[in-house]
Amino acid sequence: MKTDKHKILLPTLGILLFAGVLATGSSHASTTVRIGIYQNYPLVFSDDNGKAQGIYIDTLEYVAAKEGWTPEYVPCKWNDCLTQLESGQIDLLTAIAFSEERTQKYDFNEETFFPNWGQVYTNIDLEINSIEDLEGKTVAGLQGDIYYMALKKIAEKAPLDIEFADVEEYIDVFRLIDQEAVDAGILPRLFGAMNDSSFNVKKTTTIVRPSELRFAAPKGSKRSLLAAIDSHLGELLADKNSLYFQSVSKWLGQQEEQKVPEIELTEPERKWLAEHRQIVLGVDPDFVPFEFVEADGNYRGMCADYVRIISDRTGISMKVAPDLSWGEVIEQAKVRQVDVLPCVGMTEERKEFLNYSNPHQSFYRVVVIKEGSGIGNALDDLQRVRVAVQENSSHHGFLRDNTKITPLLFETAEQAIMAVSKDRADVFVGNENMSGYTINKNGIVNLRMTKIAGAVEKNLYFAVRNDWPELLSIINKGLASISEKERGAIRQKWIAVKIEKQIDYALMYKAAGAVLFFVLILVLSNGLIRWQKKKLQESEEKYRTLVEGLHEGYFFYSHDLRGVFTYVSPSIEKILGHPTAEMMVNYAAILTDNPINLEVKKSTDLCLQGKPQPSYMAEVLHKDNSTRWLEVCRGAHLRQSGECCCCRRHCP
Repeated sequence: MKTDKHKILLPTLGILLFAGVLATGSSHASTTVRIGIYQNYPLVFSDDNGKAQGIYIDTLEYVAAKEGWTPEYVPCKWNDCLTQLESGQIDLLTAIAFSEERTQKYDFNEETFFPNWGQVYTNIDLEINSIEDLEGKTVAGLQGDIYYMALKKIAEKAPLDIEFADVEEYIDVFRLIDQEAVDAGILPRLFGAMNDSSFNVKKTTTIVRPSELRFAAPKGSKRSLLAAIDSHLGELLADKNSLYFQSVSKWLGQQEEQKVPEIELTEPERKWLAEHRQIVLGVDPDFVPFEFVEADGNYRGMCADYVRIISDRTGISMKVAPDLSWGEVIEQAKVRQVDVLPCVGMTEERKEFLNYSNPHQSFYRVVVIKEGSGIGNALDDLQRVRVAVQENSSHHGFLRDNTKITPLLFETAEQAIMAVSKDRADVFVGNENMSGYTINKNGIVNLRMTKIAGAVEKNLYFAVRNDWPELLSIINKGLASISEKERGAIRQKWIAVKIEKQIDYALMYKAAGAVLFFVLILVLSNGLIRWQKKKLQESEEKYRTLVEGLHEGYFFYSHDLRGVFTYVSPSIEKILGHPTAEMMVNYAAILTDNPINLEVKKSTDLCLQGKPQPSYMAEVLHKDNSTRWLEVCRGAHLRQSGECCCCRRHCP
């Protein structure tokens, strides 16, 4: 028996170090190459300084140096990237999944850069074990993403009643799930694995459309670039110590675990801290997304995350003063009943009683006006209109210090924004992130936001009562310990998301269903048993629809209590050479005598007991008598019919 040994590819980050296929080769004339990049950490992304980063970028820089290219990175939203690629405005696009449909529009390189698939995430309390479980749910995804589009096609074909919410960035999917604005979302599995810990989400066992990430170029015009990439990728793959594998290790965090930095306090600082066990925080209860207080009293937001990190690393115990409006916070800070304001802008008035830390976040000051308004964005344009602002905010101080405007004062920024929406004011002056968050949260569609003319970036600080310099020093040391990666994760978690508004057809259908319910119950009552049988048949057909078009590297199967296959998806023929008709045998008939196959029986017994099983490997026989490695995915389950259902993946 001949043996075809293959490298095993498990769906885990560790094994991904050996999974990507990279390439190399050709000599290309010195030229500028325009390369489309988007936010898909850690494969490709722009960092806080606008610099292109990631595994794709490390590899491209290597290829460019060999070929004499000058890379020019072009940041774009995903749909814009595709448009620019098709029109030839960019020469290459990174991290694009290969599909036969896409070859009609773009050229692809031959080598697989990275294996990928769509991974479904849900709210922490939601139980989703299959695509069918998404019926009746709202699912978010990146507009134009291949996995999101595949899920839509599956839902349409099955059919499944799923409401979809399009977003513009992958990170927005996690934000919406975390905020419980949607039930679930679909993301590339690597992006999900590298970012899910920053959000209150749950990874499911449900995957969609396994695929190969490659490079793409405009159709028919840049094939020499792709050939050069393929040539170099092959060389890099052959060397496990190559730049490619070093990049994978670096970006997937395999080389070293990030350590929490130790903060060294001086003896006077330690003594001061021992004498001041409780620090009172004064916070703005409605300064979303920077800081706010929920109905249950929980302090949340970007600044709240900074407070938590600094408290953990310095030992400061900081507690929010309850039930104070922002105006009351300022008044209590003046008389030192409040010790620290963790999220404030700097004003001349506040400097009289507060000292400021190093800045920890930044924003631009904006004006918010109604759509169609002719009001400009310069300060002179605001002199003769009704200007709304939050009382005692830094924006209130800005207007007082720089204009003669007498603004309309509101207790919260949200109240001021709503006043503009409802024509009780003409303009709101405030913070760009807070304004955008508030507009999106309230679904306001008649407002637009513009930076104030000549605006410069403004900062947010911790402000500390001016008789406690030791505390200010400790807080500055805590801030200095927070890495750029940690700061970026906080920003990604809280910055507002904009969703395209869609007609809620699901709600319309439910309303219509309520009207018809009593009629239907009379019609169906005598045929309930027949209806249940029909639904079971439809469910079986729906299940098969979900797997008939499965990627050729995967197949689904089910077997009865004796181990005899009762269903095998058609993709089995490309993997093991057997048509489905020849596969209706006991699963033991295709196993080799490799001892690793003892795990098959153990896992099958767990399935038949209705218990969860881990993924495992099996060595099986191909029709030509060679062997193949298969990975049996997590998530096998026992159906009501007594059949054990699962998914297997060929590991080439």
